[in-house]
Amino acid sequence: MTPLLSVRDAQVRYRHTDGLAARLRLRGRAWVEVVRGVSLEVHPRQTLAIVGESGSGKTSLAMALMGLVPMHQGEVAFDGQPIARGSDGCLRPDRRRIAMMFQDPAGSLSPRMTVGEALCEPFQIHGRGRGREGPDEALRLLDMVGLGADFAARYPHQLSGGQARRVGVARALALEPSLLIADEPTAGLDVSIQGDVLNLLTGLQERMGLGILIITHNLNIVRHVADRMAIMYLGKFVEQGDAADVFKQPQHPYTQALLSANPIPDPDADIERLPLQGEVPNLLRIPDGCEFHPRCPFAQADCRSQPPTTTTLDDGHRYRCHHPVERA
Repeated sequence: MTPLLSVRDAQVRYRHTDGLAARLRLRGRAWVEVVRGVSLEVHPRQTLAIVGESGSGKTSLAMALMGLVPMHQGEVAFDGQPIARGSDGCLRPDRRRIAMMFQDPAGSLSPRMTVGEALCEPFQIHGRGRGREGPDEALRLLDMVGLGADFAARYPHQLSGGQARRVGVARALALEPSLLIADEPTAGLDVSIQGDVLNLLTGLQERMGLGILIITHNLNIVRHVADRMAIMYLGKFVEQGDAADVFKQPQHPYTQALLSANPIPDPDADIERLPLQGEVPNLLRIPDGCEFHPRCPFAQADCRSQPPTTTTLDDGHRYRCHHPVERA
């Protein structure tokens, strides 16, 4: 089956500084590599979750796929067709078929526009919904996400966190895209509201045939909705696989540490805890060898000197580690 989204060796970098003194201190490096050779696939009706700590490069990858920041290197195809890059290096995706939900839904809406006007805006930008069709579409979208028609007259500051998130879902799906990129879709919400939003997304995914790429650090939502997951650390994937398999048998110590720190609703569960020590290193000074070795309790001499290669198991589970966690 042709993937809906295919990414090969994606690299994203930001200019660090124009100051000469700072460049000299950094040995002439004016760029920060935030995504360093990432490959992934998303299929229709499939949810891929990208998981990692703050600063791992998750959101930068999503922004590059949306064409909001330049991609320095890499190949991206949508529905089998390559996505071209403009003169500034930014991808030029079909904005009708790829949509993004931002982490702050209320902040991404204009405070001067009502909810109804914000929902009509995508139709106006893409030359659809002139005349009466626009307002009618706004009411349809509100109904689709479980909000009443009276919400069309409200302003963003009049919405609760859960209501703003539903409006964000409606706006992202206004043009009936094939792929939804959701950046921290439940951030700042109570647990009960998180469940409502996730159930809404999975229901719409089944109805519309959506592929969903979720960017998150919340492993509970990954467990709830993801088919596959990729663990990202310092701009690289250290592990990828079927979500249930990764949760059951993580191969990389970083994955194991993230999972062991995640609370589960079973007080009698026997969990092997692996504390995650230290802080994420500065991207300007990525460690030699395996980038995780300064924080890894199992690091050995080869971890400090040699970058690990990718190992692919028979079930498609992939990881980058010299000394993986033993499988049960």
